[in-house]
Amino acid sequence: NSLPYCPKGPPWMLSRAGYLRPGSKPAGRMTQASTSLPSVETAVKRSAAASARPAANGSPTRVRRRAPVARLSVPVSGPRPANKCRGLGAWLLLFSWFWSLQLTAASAPERVVSINLCTDQLLLMLASPEQIASVSHLATDPDSSFMADRASAYPLNHARVEELLALSPDLILANPYSPRSVVVFMRKLGYRVEEFAMAESIGDIRRNIERMAALLGAEARGKAMVDEMERRLGEVEGHPGHRPKGMFYQPRGYTSGSRTLQDDALEAAGWQNLAKLMGIEGYRAVNLESLLLAAPDQLFTSPYAPDTDSRAQRQLRHPALRRAIGDRPLLEIDYRYWICGGPMIVDAVAALASARGR
Repeated sequence: NSLPYCPKGPPWMLSRAGYLRPGSKPAGRMTQASTSLPSVETAVKRSAAASARPAANGSPTRVRRRAPVARLSVPVSGPRPANKCRGLGAWLLLFSWFWSLQLTAASAPERVVSINLCTDQLLLMLASPEQIASVSHLATDPDSSFMADRASAYPLNHARVEELLALSPDLILANPYSPRSVVVFMRKLGYRVEEFAMAESIGDIRRNIERMAALLGAEARGKAMVDEMERRLGEVEGHPGHRPKGMFYQPRGYTSGSRTLQDDALEAAGWQNLAKLMGIEGYRAVNLESLLLAAPDQLFTSPYAPDTDSRAQRQLRHPALRRAIGDRPLLEIDYRYWICGGPMIVDAVAALASARGR
């Protein structure tokens, strides 16, 4: 057995190779490190046993004593002081791991794939064109995507594992509504998947922009986008003393209460969100009777699929609702402003502020 490079042996050398854990002091039961030759006692015992047996020709067997074999004895157990060589290896391993993290963080991803409409929007706004490997198929839908024109220049995906593997991404963008099985499986394969929560306020939009910009190595572009969004929001006309009650009313009676983008936009534009005053949180349906009793000053709606007709949409044209709102028809705010959080929220706030002055 050859000695390892470290005088006391590296930590991976165990007793199987003739070494026990390094750094031990002789204590307790001892064992022979070299297994190539037997000990003197073993040789003597074997010789005595051999002499007791007659040879095949009847003559006594000559016993030849071997010279004593030098033994290296190491303890099987006992206290183990710190191993300097082992500590050095741990430090080297830690340093190399930390350095690899720095290299990864410093280099911007080169093949980014988005599998969700909302991450599509931010990716298309912030990434360099050569960084984008694919966006979701919803990104080209003009009724829901604010970046539909730009998205048409890139390959589309349907959030399927086989599609993602073929794209060889170094970063995958998703959100909580992305297929969980795909997200989990891609992570198990070692791919980097970053999830973005749905924006529930203008503050959430700001944080998502900053995070996306940091992931893409486009911090300056992200800061400029946030600064422009804040500047435009500051230009919205100041709130008057009277804040009218507004409310979003969607097909099948759905409305937007607290913790929604619509709520934050209404407040920023100088409205009170009637749905929040009614105790509604998130997105929930409200029956027509409750809506009429609440007496909103203005109703807003955001058609998802214009020029279509359904029973759910016909509820917006109910005779009782039309009599209640009188000469204040439902004002339409483009749904692309709400479906995903982005700097386009400023356009929605401006439209709501304009409606307040009517």
